[in-house]
Amino acid sequence: MKKCNRCNVEKKESKFFVDNDKKDKLTTICKECISFRRNKKKEIVNTYIRLYKGCACCGYNKIYDAIDLHHMSDEDKFKNISKMETYSDKRLIKELHKTVPLCKNCHTEHHANVGISHSRLEEIRENALGLIEEDNLLKIS
Repeated sequence: MKKCNRCNVEKKESKFFVDNDKKDKLTTICKECISFRRNKKKEIVNTYIRLYKGCACCGYNKIYDAIDLHHMSDEDKFKNISKMETYSDKRLIKELHKTVPLCKNCHTEHHANVGISHSRLEEIRENALGLIEEDNLLKIS
């Protein structure tokens, strides 16, 4: 038996994922809590992309899984959004505010220096953050 660090419920070890980095080889959070966090994270990320109306460059918005979250600065980057499923909503939103959504094509072009400029992306992000703060949907409190 093992206690989940998220829900504080004692559960069978089979209710935890394998994590070879841990002493007991199990995650500290149960599968059920991780699944809940993954769904919550996806909901928050999709809301963020929706507030931008899709790709900040070309406007693509058909499939949100085809949109990357580009960090504007590697120095300010805490972690990839995809690796933050067990972090709090507040921490996730704080990290999202450092990004701009770009479709796969625009993201690749930006990194190849043939797409939208970094300064233009920063301008789009600043304008969008102002609207997001006004809307209060993803405000950091």
